[in-house]
Amino acid sequence: MDSKQAKGEAFEKLAFQFCKIATFCLIFQKFALILAAFGTGIFFLLAEYNGKRDTRCIGKHPKLIALFWFIVGGFFVWWQFFR
Repeated sequence: MDSKQAKGEAFEKLAFQFCKIATFCLIFQKFALILAAFGTGIFFLLAEYNGKRDTRCIGKHPKLIALFWFIVGGFFVWWQFFR
């Protein structure tokens, strides 16, 4: 695989990730961030529970990342429904 083709492959992977995000947002609209935040927290906790003690995420610690996203999700639940 040449350099240009490898670059194209990398951009296609990124585009596919954004496509999944956009589709999720299109379907769930104002609930997208809430669902994504809580989903992220749950899956990081499940990963840790099942033996994955590190992550590629900038936070590096699954429990701390999960806590952060639960706080974000909780804030946006409050923002959408209780303010």
